[in-house]
Amino acid sequence: AYAGTRLNAFVLGALVRRRNGRTGDRTLLVTGRFFSGNWSRSHLLPLAEATGLRRVIAVVDGPVVGLPDKIELHRAPSWMQTVLGRNLSRAAMTAWLALRTHPDAVMGYHLFPAGMTALLAARLCGARAIYQSTGGPTEIIGGGNATENAILGRLNGPSRILERLALSLCRMFDAIVVRGARARAYFASHGAAQSTVVI
Repeated sequence: AYAGTRLNAFVLGALVRRRNGRTGDRTLLVTGRFFSGNWSRSHLLPLAEATGLRRVIAVVDGPVVGLPDKIELHRAPSWMQTVLGRNLSRAAMTAWLALRTHPDAVMGYHLFPAGMTALLAARLCGARAIYQSTGGPTEIIGGGNATENAILGRLNGPSRILERLALSLCRMFDAIVVRGARARAYFASHGAAQSTVVI
């Protein structure tokens, strides 16, 4: 998945012209799996309050409660989830909305799989790509084997190959959002992204 995402992002980056500057719409497309209503509020409410954004489009699954109208919620239809599964259906919806709405940026929570989806969707529509590293360097170190991710948690142990692939993906993002100075230092020391910011 890491290698395939990197290859596809490279090809799309070569084929699709990158838009310079803002479209004037100031739209952010976000995608992720929200595990609780509180989780969704803590991640999406700050975006709704950001004065620099006019529109926030969120492709989500999981519980979402108490969000203002500025956040447009989208879910993959149940038939799509049945056919493609949870992650691929969310990725397909994100790609479709990216092409339809032409956001200024696409952001994914966690590298695997939402961050990878955000990178591909951004390349598909010529937008900026943002990865919000909600788990910090744990999402990258050892290939992500120590994360709460059910798929990566099945790894028998740390994988240096997966770690290198994950870091190479991080270098393709325009920005990485982290939770603290140590996480920023980790990503900066590995040359990841053009910009790493702390929230």
